[in-house]
Amino acid sequence: MRKVKGTANFYLAIIVVAITVLAIVVATNSKNTVNNFESGSPQRVLQAYLQAMNDGRNDLAANYFSKSSKCTVEDVDRANLNKNIQISLVKTDVTQDTAVVHISIQWDTSIFNDSMNDEDQSIRLVKEDGLWRLAGIPWPLYNCGEYVK
Repeated sequence: MRKVKGTANFYLAIIVVAITVLAIVVATNSKNTVNNFESGSPQRVLQAYLQAMNDGRNDLAANYFSKSSKCTVEDVDRANLNKNIQISLVKTDVTQDTAVVHISIQWDTSIFNDSMNDEDQSIRLVKEDGLWRLAGIPWPLYNCGEYVK
């Protein structure tokens, strides 16, 4: 009988370890999910802009500004993008030549990750030469063309 009880505990331990590993894999993959929006869509342009900023490719990020935007690569250089943020798409309103992408941004406010802060932003895009471009001053920029020493 003792041998059967030890064998049962061994198999129970294997099952518990397997479930724990599976839970960790699922949690890790779901937390870092990246949506792949349709190529050329307003959502994809915004995603590419933010990814370029996150990667430190400021020249590329600035390429997404509309011709009418006051923002330049120098404005992107001064931006402070928190690397520990999560951005979620809330909704997108599209007309023929304009779009507004509504996003929700969450970030940690403490070093212990026990407090989250959130902010909603609406990013405007316009269609120029058949391509969506960021209009105005898109988040995370708050002023453009006003370099202060």
